[in-house]
Amino acid sequence: MQDLVLIPLSQRQRTILELLYQFLEQKYYPPTNSEIQEAAGLKNPGLVFKVLVALERKGYIHRVKGKHRSIRLTDTGIRFISESRQPDLF
Repeated sequence: MQDLVLIPLSQRQRTILELLYQFLEQKYYPPTNSEIQEAAGLKNPGLVFKVLVALERKGYIHRVKGKHRSIRLTDTGIRFISESRQPDLF
């Protein structure tokens, strides 16, 4: 397996990445921007867009331009989620 580099995320980016993972795990399809906004408790829909752009630029998600519900976690995104859920051993 290719060694994936994890680029640091802001707390808001981490929160939304976790929300994406949970939504996909529970519903088996990606959320809309409005659903992300509601789940994250954000008032500004533009903020969701900015975070999704940042997550995509950093390689944690992939989206298909012009297609609704097209967010997918990349291998890097899945690795980040799995590592963040593991308890520290030390």
